[in-house]
Amino acid sequence: MGWLSEKSWAEVVRVSDLDKFDGFMKDFKSNLDDWKELYDSPTPHQDKIPEPWELTLNDIEKLIVLRIIRPDKIIPALQNYIVKKMGKAYVEPPTFDLARSFQDSNFASPLIFVLSPGADPMNVLLKFAEEKGMSGPGLQTISLGQGQGPIAAAMIDKAIEQGTWVVLQNCHLASSWLPTLEKICEEVIPDPERTKSTFRLWLTSYPSPEFPVSVLQNGVKMTNEPPKGLRANLLRSYLNDPISDTTFFHGCNKPETWKKLLFGLCFFHALVQERRKFGPLGWNIPYEFNESDLRISVRQQQMFLNDYDEVPLEALTYLIGECNYGGRVTDDHDRRLLNSLLENFYNQDSIQKSHYRYSSSGSYYCPDSENYQGYLEYIKGLPFIVSPEVFGLHENADITKDQQETTQLFDGILTTLPRQAQGGARSTQQIIEDLASDILSKLPPDFNLEDVQGKYPVRYEESMNTVLFQELIRFNRLTSVVRNSLHDVLKAIKGMVVMSAELEDVFDSMMVGKVPVMWAAKSYPSLKPMGSYVSDLIARLQFFKVSRPIGSYVSDLIARLQFFKVSRPIGSYVSDLIARLQFFKVSRPIGSYVSDLIARLQFFKTWINDGMPTVFWLSGFYFTQSFLTGSLQNYARRYRIPIDHLGFEFEVMDQESEMDTKPNDGVYIRGLFMEGARWSRQTKVIDESNPKILFDTVPVIWFKPGVKADFKAKQSYECPVYKTSARRGVLSTTGHSTNFVLDIQLPSDRPHTHWINRGVAMLCQLDD
Repeated sequence: MGWLSEKSWAEVVRVSDLDKFDGFMKDFKSNLDDWKELYDSPTPHQDKIPEPWELTLNDIEKLIVLRIIRPDKIIPALQNYIVKKMGKAYVEPPTFDLARSFQDSNFASPLIFVLSPGADPMNVLLKFAEEKGMSGPGLQTISLGQGQGPIAAAMIDKAIEQGTWVVLQNCHLASSWLPTLEKICEEVIPDPERTKSTFRLWLTSYPSPEFPVSVLQNGVKMTNEPPKGLRANLLRSYLNDPISDTTFFHGCNKPETWKKLLFGLCFFHALVQERRKFGPLGWNIPYEFNESDLRISVRQQQMFLNDYDEVPLEALTYLIGECNYGGRVTDDHDRRLLNSLLENFYNQDSIQKSHYRYSSSGSYYCPDSENYQGYLEYIKGLPFIVSPEVFGLHENADITKDQQETTQLFDGILTTLPRQAQGGARSTQQIIEDLASDILSKLPPDFNLEDVQGKYPVRYEESMNTVLFQELIRFNRLTSVVRNSLHDVLKAIKGMVVMSAELEDVFDSMMVGKVPVMWAAKSYPSLKPMGSYVSDLIARLQFFKVSRPIGSYVSDLIARLQFFKVSRPIGSYVSDLIARLQFFKVSRPIGSYVSDLIARLQFFKTWINDGMPTVFWLSGFYFTQSFLTGSLQNYARRYRIPIDHLGFEFEVMDQESEMDTKPNDGVYIRGLFMEGARWSRQTKVIDESNPKILFDTVPVIWFKPGVKADFKAKQSYECPVYKTSARRGVLSTTGHSTNFVLDIQLPSDRPHTHWINRGVAMLCQLDD
């Protein structure tokens, strides 16, 4: 049964312990075809679940089943549940009404715009100020930042005496001045003898933990979210200034070209905004593209078309792709994506062809309309639900998006959980004590660095000895923090030491299964929950040292890994483990599963005990770049070539995880997962993902060092490799990104822009 993930099966096993789900696991195994039908359904949240559970479970319990089988459909299922129990009004946001919000305010209560990416309330506010007779000198605005606080305070002092309005934009950027703002709002503004009744203080800010709570409590809070969906975004662009102005719309001396490029630019604007909902698959960093970017680009486009005889596509592409929109982009791969998307709209075909297609299916195209109303009618006829293909993404991107929304929802729910036990349940202190004690029992002792240095001394010919030693130092530092913090938490629970803020964070994080901040500060990048994180950490430590017979180690590791997935009494846990192993007889032969596990474990013990491994587990390294540099350094010293002249060529091998011998030069690596595409074992090129398969395990890759000047150009895709699925990172003190590793050239029979738009990347580890 390859269609159900191991994680989902583990949840089937665990839910069977609930009274209402007694016998669920047994029934599930007996009716796999019925459950697979639900799994494959495009609308599982609307379908009935297999009998007898459809009759015996209530609506909330059916949501639990859906959470296990198809977590990507939890959001629409919850919306249906809310509509059924409470009414449709609770799932439809009210329209933004600035006038009503203003009526609820007075001179003593600030009006607060809670910003969201893609929405800019300033245009609406400026028009409203004009209607109220507060335009010009009656409305003063300032964008907060370094050194702007005193200027803002002076503006407020002047405005309260004159009875005018003040707008403080981007309050979240002035966290150090916010206490002063709080004092002004509490002590200065409310004074009726000094403040005129017509005075208003307007604030705009993104959600920020530094924003004063008292100001939030006393203020009138508003938010104007950007339109959701491609259709709504396009419609908003055409209904807003300057496009809605008839004089501007018909103000170009190349009307046919102008209208095509205008529609393409609005479509591009909607595209870059809507890709945010796909998370890292859409953009590594969720940029705040907004209406001002479109507005300036539209005006510049008309100006360029009026001033030049030939259409200056190259200049427009640079201006829009590198300046107006590209000016916000800080990630190199995002910049590559932005220009790739823009290329689809700014080309000769888009100008010359009739009904130029923006998507491969042809569902979206540029209409050949001569008037403004014709474009509005075409936009209103577009579908509400958009397929990922219009964004250049694979159909699986919708599943990724929906699963991310589900994860965010449940993460939020976990933060609201009560910390007190109810009824006869174990107390939170008992749970944390048991969990901390168990993790401590699983952690191996620190590596003996002196012994390792004696066995693998620093040698000119072998840089990997240095890499190994540095990795062990980092892991010793991490395990020391984990071990000490757990000991301190146990002492704090017993009242032997004070429960500090750091220890309280460890306690709270363990309660909801997250990695504590204290650990993350010393850890390699990871998005795994605590159970998977500890299992992964132990695996990484075993990568460097295994000193037990492989037979007993396999049994122990299976138990260790499974424990963190099922925190329960040992008696029921053993039965659970047997059930899981028996289930693998249904889904795949137990022999191949154990053989695969033994092969992985054998690799973990080779480095210290048996010497350098044949195939390196790339994900296991704390500082991946040092390993890659060590490989280049070995080659540079062997052939006496300056290391800055060297680079890697890449060859994906036929073997999935192991090689018989080491390569003469370079290294074999494994452990990568491809997102957004897959590696075709038949054609040896990057290929489209299979339906519902979000990640593809990549076979062994040979990193072949060589002189970069000698590399021959091939049709390929530069596939970025990241440590985690978040993709975004920051530059560390070493000059390397905390997440990005390197680009790997993969053979492709399609244009590289196809895979760029797909958001294809390789990851060193999955989230769970």
